Amino acid sequence: MKNKVPPKPTETQQKFIYKNTLSCQATAYIELLKICQKHNVGKAVFNDIENWTYMHTKCNNDVFQVIDRSQRWSYDKTLNHAKEVFGFQNLQPHLKEVTLSDGRIVTVPVVDFAESMRSILDDSKVMSSIMSGLDPDTFRPIVPEDDHENDSNATIHDKDSGYLYRQGIKLHCPSPDDIDPVHVRPLPIIMHIDKSHCDLFGNLSVAPVQCMPAMIDIDAQQQVSAWRQIATIPNLSSGKGKDGKKAKSGLMNLKDFHKVMDVALSSFVDIYEQGGFYWIDQKGCTVLLKPYLHFFIGDIAGVNEMVGHYNNNNNVQCLLKDCKCKQDDYTQTFPPKCSQVTWLELSQCKSDEEIFDLFFEKGLVSERDMCDIFEDADFARSISKHPIRIAFDRLPLSDPYQGIIGLTPQEMLHMMGCGVLKYLIFGVRNVIGKNGTNSALKGLINALFPNVKEYITKNSERDVCPMSNRNGFFNVTSLTNEEIRGNLLGLVILMQTTYGRHLLSPCFEKKGINYDEMLETLCLVLAWEVSI
Repeated sequence: MKNKVPPKPTETQQKFIYKNTLSCQATAYIELLKICQKHNVGKAVFNDIENWTYMHTKCNNDVFQVIDRSQRWSYDKTLNHAKEVFGFQNLQPHLKEVTLSDGRIVTVPVVDFAESMRSILDDSKVMSSIMSGLDPDTFRPIVPEDDHENDSNATIHDKDSGYLYRQGIKLHCPSPDDIDPVHVRPLPIIMHIDKSHCDLFGNLSVAPVQCMPAMIDIDAQQQVSAWRQIATIPNLSSGKGKDGKKAKSGLMNLKDFHKVMDVALSSFVDIYEQGGFYWIDQKGCTVLLKPYLHFFIGDIAGVNEMVGHYNNNNNVQCLLKDCKCKQDDYTQTFPPKCSQVTWLELSQCKSDEEIFDLFFEKGLVSERDMCDIFEDADFARSISKHPIRIAFDRLPLSDPYQGIIGLTPQEMLHMMGCGVLKYLIFGVRNVIGKNGTNSALKGLINALFPNVKEYITKNSERDVCPMSNRNGFFNVTSLTNEEIRGNLLGLVILMQTTYGRHLLSPCFEKKGINYDEMLETLCLVLAWEVSI
């Protein structure tokens, strides 16, 4: 697909230019449409307001100017007129139906991928935030590849200049001598999926599929304007059980999910298979863009679903999707057996087989392993993977050796704030005494914690996470990610004091744990999280 060229854009595909053709009536209706969207109300409220305006106009001419009934606009008419005037007809989702394994039919709204990306690329404010390491006229790294190869410490997962970015260009948008890189550019895509709850019980929950160009820097990446929703995954569990059927197995649910995901990503796949799409840049130059998936981000449970990794703790042997380390390895062996592949190690391999052998030696899961799970059920269980065809197998990926597994960075919110940091606090609590043991000392620490919190808030350093002891210092199950991080910082400060050492060091010594080493470990964990 890297050398395939799509058909030239027609007149209707040319860059849209607004010609200020809105009438006064159209302007009024569109402003009402914006007001309804601002307050998250829809069609019914719009039509009620319009009807209210018409009725008062009809009864009293002094309130509003009378207009003929035939000139009145409904919500749908206003929306359709806005689409025509502002040229975003192609951003309207197309509804596609998918039949699940139990016979139920779900509807998946899918938006044209090319039009969604053009709408971002045409936004000059977003495109002014291209990463400094990239050439804004070609979307390619400025640093030569040789300089990157000579850096022995360079890892393969740098966002803008590392192996993944360069490998994606090599695979999907190489630069032959006879092609101007300005006119043919790579379009690396970052994709995000996460479930969004719309009601108390989650029956109306959906999972938006969102995309953005990977060339955008981290600050612009946090802005809503840099993202576009290309599909919506409905709640696949809604409506189950009404007909008396038994609940489906977790494997069948996962297969249904990837069947729906395959439809949700169909527009992306179609654009890739036709050779890309055309876009007119800010200088008026017609550019052929070659899209491919650069990163996929989501929470831990969502990422596990995407790559086919177990989500049930009872059956998991490998905790992480990336490596083959077993649960016991983390408690009995340190450091872990697995390690990341560097650019230098990768560049020294002479064939794909050597690269797959390198991932095997490093204890990492590769595409070769993902193929083997279909032939060996025991091996699939040993690396905690479901033997299913995932939706991302059809997408162009920047990592040909680890596939989607290599494109899914760890999510820090649940892994650290609601994971490691929370259990570090639980660990200190258990050192003092499990359950109700040594409750007097725990109560004393709970009483001291407000003093630590008060002194920290008086510090001139304002970039400090908030703390909370509303349920007691050691009960952090209901706290937010930031509050857990703040409480651990408060614990470290308390342990640094003479009084804190007097209270806690006997508990650690009784368990055979070096107090100073434990304190240093806690400091290093907090420092490491801040550094990344």
